[in-house]
Amino acid sequence: MQNMTALRNELVDVYYKTKNKEITLTMGKELTNTAGKIIAAVRTQIAYNALQGIKEPIAFLEDKPVIPLSTKQLKVADIKQENRQHKKAR
Repeated sequence: MQNMTALRNELVDVYYKTKNKEITLTMGKELTNTAGKIIAAVRTQIAYNALQGIKEPIAFLEDKPVIPLSTKQLKVADIKQENRQHKKAR
């Protein structure tokens, strides 16, 4: 899943697969639970951006692919540099 549109499509697929007993109810519940946590994280990011006055688009809500965090090689120095740049932009 790369964005909100893909997540929605996957949830619809999970719904039908659960309904047609192609996957177990337990698996369907776990998948929708995980999707709910992803949506809650995006909701938190939206609220944070609103409080901070950040008007940058959130990639996950766009139709642009998102690089999963597990494939990024994030270093503490990179994160600190991003924070400094963000503070300068304000």
